Amino acid sequence: MKNSTKILWIKRVIVLIAFVWLSQIVMTQVYGATVTVGSVKYQNYERIKARAAQFYQDLAYAKGVKLYHRALGIVPTDDTVRLELAYGYYQLHDYDSARVYYELIMSNSSLISENEDHYLHYAETLITAERYQEASVWFRKYQDSHPDDLRVEERLYGLSRMLDFYNDSIRFEVELAEFNTDGYDFAPTYYEDELLIVSSRPTMGAMQFLKPKYNWDNTYFLNIFRVEGESGEVELYDKRIKSGYHEGPLCFYDGETRVIFTRNNYTKGELRVRNRKLTVKTAEAKESNEGVNKLKLFLAERDDEGNWKPAEEIWFNSDEYSCGHPTVSADGQRLYFSSDKARGYGKTDIYMSTREDDKWGRPVNLGAHVNTEGSEMFPFVDENEILYFASNGRKGLGGLDIFKIDLKDPNSVAENLGYPMNSAKDDFGITIKKKNGLEEGYFSSNREGGIGLDDVYAFRYIKSGSVPGLVIDMQSGQPLANAQVGVKSQSSAGKTVEGVTDESGVFAYDYSFDEIYSMTATKEGYSVDHLEMDPTVSYGDTIRMYVTRELRVEGVITDQMSGERLESAQVLVTNQETQEQVRIVTEADGYYSFAAESGTTYSVELVKYEYLTKQTFMNTGNNLAGVVVHDGEMERLLVGKELAVEPILYDLDKHDIRNDAKIILDQLVVVLRENPSIIIEVGTHTDSRASALYNRELSDRRAQSVISYLEERGVSSERVVSRAYGESQLLNHCANSASCEEEMHQLNRRAEVKIIGFLSKDEQAISSTEQIENSVSSVSF
Repeated sequence: MKNSTKILWIKRVIVLIAFVWLSQIVMTQVYGATVTVGSVKYQNYERIKARAAQFYQDLAYAKGVKLYHRALGIVPTDDTVRLELAYGYYQLHDYDSARVYYELIMSNSSLISENEDHYLHYAETLITAERYQEASVWFRKYQDSHPDDLRVEERLYGLSRMLDFYNDSIRFEVELAEFNTDGYDFAPTYYEDELLIVSSRPTMGAMQFLKPKYNWDNTYFLNIFRVEGESGEVELYDKRIKSGYHEGPLCFYDGETRVIFTRNNYTKGELRVRNRKLTVKTAEAKESNEGVNKLKLFLAERDDEGNWKPAEEIWFNSDEYSCGHPTVSADGQRLYFSSDKARGYGKTDIYMSTREDDKWGRPVNLGAHVNTEGSEMFPFVDENEILYFASNGRKGLGGLDIFKIDLKDPNSVAENLGYPMNSAKDDFGITIKKKNGLEEGYFSSNREGGIGLDDVYAFRYIKSGSVPGLVIDMQSGQPLANAQVGVKSQSSAGKTVEGVTDESGVFAYDYSFDEIYSMTATKEGYSVDHLEMDPTVSYGDTIRMYVTRELRVEGVITDQMSGERLESAQVLVTNQETQEQVRIVTEADGYYSFAAESGTTYSVELVKYEYLTKQTFMNTGNNLAGVVVHDGEMERLLVGKELAVEPILYDLDKHDIRNDAKIILDQLVVVLRENPSIIIEVGTHTDSRASALYNRELSDRRAQSVISYLEERGVSSERVVSRAYGESQLLNHCANSASCEEEMHQLNRRAEVKIIGFLSKDEQAISSTEQIENSVSSVSF
């Protein structure tokens, strides 16, 4: 080999080695983080991101998410890719995955501030995980720069009143329908005596792999299916209104001779197998100026033979916006639908078109009493002009919630249907019919516990019911035959229904969920038991009422300061030998009474909203009959009242709970358990040693230690507010320049507990069911 050839060969080797070396050490800057990747690998990384971004632009989010995952595998620290994954999963309604990626990048304020909608998205994903307090933080962060967004104001209000959504939960029976698949099943609608649904389930058997998929989430296109009434079998609905793309939701009117349905903006394409040959008829897509294929409403009529004629577009459709989710009023004169037309209130609004000369008129936006800055969709109107619709712009449990509003009443306000009709996920697409005096129907949801991406649920709304009651002899514990029972509705028109228990001591009566009932039970020679019965509250399988032979304890419950007789005070009487209990609620005269046994000790616990719960003990002595008087006084709880008989003290420069303080806090737990309406402030203090800033921080740690201690023992965080005072409220003269003994400084290192408010009665009812983990003896404060 000549020298020149050798030199050329050596140069080529050196160049190759340099290229390989450089490809391994290229440095790139990713949002402040320096990442080392090979140049070839980095070029591939950029190409993958560009392809993923194009998929997003084409609304093919499932494919885009897959590519962004590949990119993240190359540069794991790229927050821009994490943000794109969070956004993609949010668009796919995979809120759990979206939340994971949002949590990785929400601290990157410079990135998130480029599109503050991510604050809203992250907050919504937190709601679906029932992390309501954290969601409030991010809603408020968005609200700081968007103070006029009423949607956020509604969401924040709803998060502060979550218990309200459970008020009517006992009135709904909800169950997962049996015909769901692992794909999309939603938007049920009644048709004749059967049910139609929209579904992405397969339609071509073994040839399904030939069917095109929807770019957005890579699932099969939606079709309309029929659920057979008795067997529950599902089959494709009439192929005459089927295309090769999305169909549904839909509605029928004019005696089910006309149908309006949703379809993509495509000319009809078909995929058929005939004589073992595959025939493909392509479909032509029409897109908006932004390159998006929109939804349109189509109308079809039956011919004389009952077959559907070819469908035609409704005239107000447009290539530039979507129209879908139709519903028609019972008289066939008003069409309601959702649309993302420009100049609406939010992302999608609900519109109404009135029928004029057998043609649908120009649509009108239903206005701010229905629509918000969020999305309103899937309307359904019943025979009474009650409009049901889904919205994510109002106070709710999370995602889309179902609301209703009376269109006949201009002052009507949209009302959330509450749990269990709504959940932390998306709930939408309701249809209702009345049967045998009951309201029942179906709706759609992607809530936990389902089968697929969206599922159909059946529900029943119960307006009345029947419950058995049992009258029991308190002394023997045996049912009491031939006892007289009276049941009266507390409404002004209520009449007392009287009855007699059978040989088993049982009686029964029908009730309405819209009424509250007063019940009495007695028998000659026995006491009278009174009970206020609210059908929305669970009493178990049987309502039990207790009477006893005539030795009675009676008394009057009064206000300790004013002497005023107290109405609606609950008197819980417990026989200390048998632990049997009876509950009495005082009327306006403050009077209570109960049948007692001779020689028996009773605890008498007095409970009233905004009064301190009080427990006393009494013994009936040797009395066999007659009346034993046991009056009671109750102390009204006032805002600002301190709740500690001894100070809660801290060691110098410490925030730990001392053993002596644990005894006092355990007593406080009991008080809070016995008085479930109280909201307290834990105010913590330091002595004057150290700087004011340090003492404020130390004071805050002391407050948090008290709150943690209470929460660990079952006290809800909603009932405790912390306040760090630092050295600002010394109890003596031991300020910074004063010379004091340690005992004087110790007085200042303290925590004080006082009442600052009360839960509402509804919130109190939920709070009072919480279990306190540690059982400690009762103490009066």
